[in-house]
Amino acid sequence: MNPYLRLFKTFLFCGFLSAGNGYAAIEPLRRRITAMPGGMSNEEFDNTLAVVNAMPGVFSINLGSCFGHRLHGWKGTAAALTGILLPPMVLLAIVLSFWNELHRQPGFAAFLKGTRPAVIALLVMPLVRTARNARISLSTVWLPVGTVLAICLLGVSPAYIVSGVILLGILYGMFVHPTE
Repeated sequence: MNPYLRLFKTFLFCGFLSAGNGYAAIEPLRRRITAMPGGMSNEEFDNTLAVVNAMPGVFSINLGSCFGHRLHGWKGTAAALTGILLPPMVLLAIVLSFWNELHRQPGFAAFLKGTRPAVIALLVMPLVRTARNARISLSTVWLPVGTVLAICLLGVSPAYIVSGVILLGILYGMFVHPTE
């Protein structure tokens, strides 16, 4: 099968799962990308996912862009973005055309209420897997815990924390582990 078509179909499937929330697609996407020919290892997937999480903007768009590009360059990006964005756009067009009648129906409200536990499970699964693979230790946990404490208890501006961490990173790179 054409690799771009395979990537499109993978992200189309994930687009159906993630309509409104790209985080719900992470585990199904992991299974498919790590199993496809020329795909990624779990570690590569986690590293790419970390980049996606650090990117500003809409998560689903970042997900398709980053993974598509990582796997097949700009054509992969186009295939992945088309796949992940097509289902929510079609669903949105359908729902909006019937919204005035639909939102008054008790069955629709019950459906939305019933999907909440599934959405929560789909959000928690990637968090648990990522935490398991992150090899969290005392040396890796001090910065986020210290940041939360500084912001919440001491009222330090996040801008000062980001600036300080950047400065510490530069100093660390210059003096502790200088590159040749």
